[in-house]
Amino acid sequence: DQVLQKFELTVLRGPFLLAENYAQTLQHARVAAAFNTHLNPIIKRFTEVEWHELLVFAQALDKFLGLFNPALTGLTPRLSEIETALRFACVPEAWVEAEAPVLELLDELKTEGKRLQDASMVETATLLRQLLQQQKQQPLTAGHPRLAILGTLEARLLPFDVIILGGLNETIWPKSADPGPWLNRTMRQRLNLPLPERALGMAAHDFEQGFTNRQVYLTWSKRLNNAPQSPSRWLLRLGAVLATAGVAAPDGGQWLAHAQSLSYAAVSNAVQKPAFAPSVAARPVKFSVTEVEKLIRNPYAIYAKRILKLEPLLDFAQRPDQRMRGTLFHEAIGKWNAQASPSLAALMAEGEKVLDSLGGNAEQRHFWAPHFKRLAIFLWAEQTALRENLLHTHAECGGELKFNFEDVDYILTARADRIDILSNAGSRVIDYKTGAIPSVDQVKANFSPQLTLQAAMLLGGAFKFTPKSVDELIYFKIGGGRDGLKKSFAVNEASVEIAALAGKHLARFKALLAIYQDVTQTYLPRVSVEKEDDAQDYDHLSRYLEWQLAGQKT
Repeated sequence: DQVLQKFELTVLRGPFLLAENYAQTLQHARVAAAFNTHLNPIIKRFTEVEWHELLVFAQALDKFLGLFNPALTGLTPRLSEIETALRFACVPEAWVEAEAPVLELLDELKTEGKRLQDASMVETATLLRQLLQQQKQQPLTAGHPRLAILGTLEARLLPFDVIILGGLNETIWPKSADPGPWLNRTMRQRLNLPLPERALGMAAHDFEQGFTNRQVYLTWSKRLNNAPQSPSRWLLRLGAVLATAGVAAPDGGQWLAHAQSLSYAAVSNAVQKPAFAPSVAARPVKFSVTEVEKLIRNPYAIYAKRILKLEPLLDFAQRPDQRMRGTLFHEAIGKWNAQASPSLAALMAEGEKVLDSLGGNAEQRHFWAPHFKRLAIFLWAEQTALRENLLHTHAECGGELKFNFEDVDYILTARADRIDILSNAGSRVIDYKTGAIPSVDQVKANFSPQLTLQAAMLLGGAFKFTPKSVDELIYFKIGGGRDGLKKSFAVNEASVEIAALAGKHLARFKALLAIYQDVTQTYLPRVSVEKEDDAQDYDHLSRYLEWQLAGQKT
């Protein structure tokens, strides 16, 4: 259902935030959709009608919260509430077949409700879970008319044209004899209880019944969960009997060859590696400085996001992680910089405000608050050097550089964390990084041109202010760990070198844009990623690993 999908995308995916009910959480999501530029574009395109449908659904879903109403006492009232919630959650026709056993169990438990007149919701749920695990539910669909997947008990004495006896591994079929933790074999004999080996006899009987069929295939796995396995004792004994009788046991070589052939494509039917080369008109002409690095390192990410308009989905009920911590800390630092760094107390106050957004998540607040305090002390200590010759600080400022290259109009955008204007009419660009800081060599080699391109935009008049020079490009690492707080220069402290490198990187960017104006140029995945083992957002779409493995076979 489309409403369920939209509700999942809007409320259930993303950071886990505690709220009074789903309706309130949805209202928070609607407010965020108005100003959050990083929100999934599907949510930003919701109409008033769609928001209203989601609100009605959320309000109805809040009825489930009544299951935990402390005013309810006793097993029977709580079971009645569970039944009401289930009827609401399931379509009416589903109750006829799928939920009939559940209804019968609920009715049976209600008659015994007087025995637990003070049962809590947790106790009721635990009891219901234990009893439901013992219930058997037949499949609602008949399945394929010519195929039946049965257990050994179900398949006894049933005639079939072809039978496949699978899982013939030792400890699987048959399972190991388990005497249990309480009674040894002698005690079992004295109590007239069956011995553990009786289960092995029943398993052997089931194997014998299946093996006598007219056409039988015996299969076992040489490896299971990356561990070597042994064939069933019956396969070994069968092989010994055939060897004694002088009958050659089938080696299954033809089936192995057939399985291996599936990994190879015939030359005439070879599937060509896909070429991600859209028309030139569909290719983007507007980039942010952070997207330039993606275009250099992993062009397919630009293709998937900007051309296919695909955004990665967040996880379900995502717990606060390093990315969320970095976003919150960035927000606090940005607001503090906008106040021209008045004091350490002001930075701590901004940190308290952003940590309040964690709501009732006291665990993360407990760990993040001390870290932000260390971060605030570190940043304030750096202000002594940064405030020398400082005239003005611009925080979270956006810029846009428009240029024409080979008869195509392009736009390069940036949102700088902080730009300082100095008394000598020069400037300083500062970027705060939660993760790893690019090395000087990576910056000079044009693998991480974020700050150098920002410098080129500054010198090119892309912002509301144009300094005479860019004297410093600085990274502040604000992550965790022993080496989590650090100041690093992106390039050497020389405005002449920065200007030359900025111009060089802008020229390389323009040359890269010209390459992608060729209709035959494809957006290749993972051209020069920093770490091959690191997962990229769109690897599952580009099928990079699959084509890499098949590169010599297709």
